[in-house]
Amino acid sequence: MRREILLVVGIVLTALYIIFAPQFYESCYYSQGFSDWMYNQNMYLIVAIVVVLVAWILAFLYYKVIDNISLSKWYHWLIFFVIAVLLAPAVNIVYPNSVSTEEGQEFMADLQNFAIINVAVTAVFFCIASAALCGFSTNCKYVPVKIVKD
Repeated sequence: MRREILLVVGIVLTALYIIFAPQFYESCYYSQGFSDWMYNQNMYLIVAIVVVLVAWILAFLYYKVIDNISLSKWYHWLIFFVIAVLLAPAVNIVYPNSVSTEEGQEFMADLQNFAIINVAVTAVFFCIASAALCGFSTNCKYVPVKIVKD
């Protein structure tokens, strides 16, 4: 029962983050031209979806695919965590930068500052996804910490 509750909480938090992504990001980092462009181009939604997909897919890979290989040590989880924390912000710099460059805008400095926020958000969502999925794992259910008891 506990693992189902954690899964539902994880899904609800993820949905709320996607719904309120523009408000969340603008409260964390606001730069007049950059924030207006991100909002008008709907980039906040794209950024939020990238963060969620990277975090949940990598957590799923760890808890369901890697679980079958029995790599259930904390440092294996940490490898997936680092990949998520580096991958999502990298994508969220490259894609908006390519779109803004095509439009003749230059926001690289703002995107680099924005990436710092994305590192933190991706870390949080990878932990949320881990908590939500670890109870469904066989070998990795106690990694990184013992959250769900059978």
